[in-house]
Amino acid sequence: MVDSFLGQAEEGNKTALLKLQLIGHYIMGGDFSITDLSHEMNLSVPTVTKLVSELIEEGFVHDFGKQGTAGGRRPNIYGLNPYAGYFVGVDIKKDIITLAIINFKGQVVDMRDCVPFVMENSVQALDRLCDVVNGFIAKSKIDRAKIFSAGFNLSGRVNSKTGYSYSYFFVEEEPLTMLLEKRLGCKVYVENDTRAMTYGEYMCGVGNNEDTMIFVNASWGLGVGLVIDRKLFYGRSGFSGEFGHFPLLDNEVICRCGKRGCLETGASGSAVHRIFME
Repeated sequence: MVDSFLGQAEEGNKTALLKLQLIGHYIMGGDFSITDLSHEMNLSVPTVTKLVSELIEEGFVHDFGKQGTAGGRRPNIYGLNPYAGYFVGVDIKKDIITLAIINFKGQVVDMRDCVPFVMENSVQALDRLCDVVNGFIAKSKIDRAKIFSAGFNLSGRVNSKTGYSYSYFFVEEEPLTMLLEKRLGCKVYVENDTRAMTYGEYMCGVGNNEDTMIFVNASWGLGVGLVIDRKLFYGRSGFSGEFGHFPLLDNEVICRCGKRGCLETGASGSAVHRIFME
């Protein structure tokens, strides 16, 4: 149904677009009364009432009943129906995977951490990844038809618009999203791990919905994510944030990108590991 909304909105369906905006307000602001939501969206109360009623019939919004107020008539409060659908999140590191399932209200309903995994650019690694994700979903006992989409975060050059990863799992001509969708049976999105972490902090963490913020991901590698004017910044090439590959040092150490002297070769988890071993 969400994909249907997106398709209709792209075709210029005004009602579908307003429904998406309404769901967005619930995601960002929590539960609302009809009156408060009409103020937030700058729409008439009858229009918002109609939209909310249709979303209730479609299963996306729930009427949580009347809530207490300081005085006067108590309004009904409406919010996202947590059981409308589910989303799977997969965070892929160098040697582990973290998985989680959230409901439509954004609450974590299942999670599995530190699943052993070897990150490499091979069909075998891709198959192993899909086996882990499929096993996790099966163990959760959530109806597959209720899973709207899965999001994968991985390091390197990832184009979230085309669905390609040029650093890992670049094993066939088809985009990674298509390869995963065939194996998982649901819509798939991919994103660079640092940009995903940046947006997570912006939405639900220390970013606190600031208009502009910088996020530094100092882990095995070194990356930077940017939010500018409340939107993730991708840059002209779509691969912004590869801060670790800025040529800065004269250490002659070969970086994983193939160049020498990248900042990452002196300031990252992999650099600390190399220096310790040396």
